[in-house]
Amino acid sequence: MKIKKISFINLYTPNFHKAIKFYKKIGLTSLKGNKGNWFGFSTGQTIFALEPQTNRKSYNFKFNKDNPILIQFKVKTVKDLMQITKNLENKGVKVKQKVLKKSYGTITTFLDPDSNAIELLVKN
Repeated sequence: MKIKKISFINLYTPNFHKAIKFYKKIGLTSLKGNKGNWFGFSTGQTIFALEPQTNRKSYNFKFNKDNPILIQFKVKTVKDLMQITKNLENKGVKVKQKVLKKSYGTITTFLDPDSNAIELLVKN
């Protein structure tokens, strides 16, 4: 199984509402259903989203807090996610959250060599 598509790029910002206004101003189209502490824009196959920097406080593992971007790669099924997660672990990748159910889908979170958090996502 190969990872082929980026599902989301999330930009964590200390200026959440100001950033939303900026990206609307430059012409990005808002997604329907934006609420609370997540705001997405339609950009084709990949969704560009803004989140308050404080959203990362829920991570209970060490990661590169200086990097304000989260990239989520799209995975088709939970079964595929489980297999890819196992393959990552077998290759020595630092997996921090394994096949974790969230409101928006099921994720596995791992760290790249710079300790940037990268996620694999099966959308609901």
